[in-house]
Amino acid sequence: VVKAKVAEPVKKVAPVPTKTVVPAKPVTKVSVPVANTAKPVEKKSAPAPISKPVAKKQEPLKEVKVPKTTTKSVVPYQPDYKPLEQRQEKAKSNITFRQNKKTIRDFNIVKIGLALPKEELYQNINTRVDAMMDQGLLKEVQSLEQYHSLNALQTVGYKELFDYLDGKFTLDEAIEHIKKNTRHYAKRQMTWFKKDATIHWFNAVTISVDDVLKLRV
Repeated sequence: VVKAKVAEPVKKVAPVPTKTVVPAKPVTKVSVPVANTAKPVEKKSAPAPISKPVAKKQEPLKEVKVPKTTTKSVVPYQPDYKPLEQRQEKAKSNITFRQNKKTIRDFNIVKIGLALPKEELYQNINTRVDAMMDQGLLKEVQSLEQYHSLNALQTVGYKELFDYLDGKFTLDEAIEHIKKNTRHYAKRQMTWFKKDATIHWFNAVTISVDDVLKLRV
């Protein structure tokens, strides 16, 4: 007996759902303007042409006189060993002078001033300067030439002759400057003494002893 195999029933397979593919829309490229943040490049101007310096005419060299250096002698310090009483008296006199206090004395002070007419005074000054030159003032100044920068020698008579030795004046011009500066100095002296009302003025030529004795009364 042959047993026939019974075939199994075929199972129905569910159909696979299919997806419909929708075609993609074409992509359009859009260009977006980008802001330019870069700084504008400045155009450099062309450099100015270099002008060649114009050669100047060289002036002739002038001779310059260099003043001579002077050496000052150093004086060592010497202490002043004065008595204490003398120092105290000097301090009192200085204080009195600063306070303008008049010291009472047991005698009268008579001040006498001698004056000359201006023309006569100036003539005397000119004559005196000529006499000083004849007596060797120039030689005296020449012996002190190395010290001409010292303040003690910047006086009338020395200063003008130092300028002559430096070539600033001729000798005649230096002598005239001495006379002129001496006249100015005499005028300043008279102006200073005229401020003192206690001075009794007399003519320097005609004054007599009797005139002075009358002032005692």
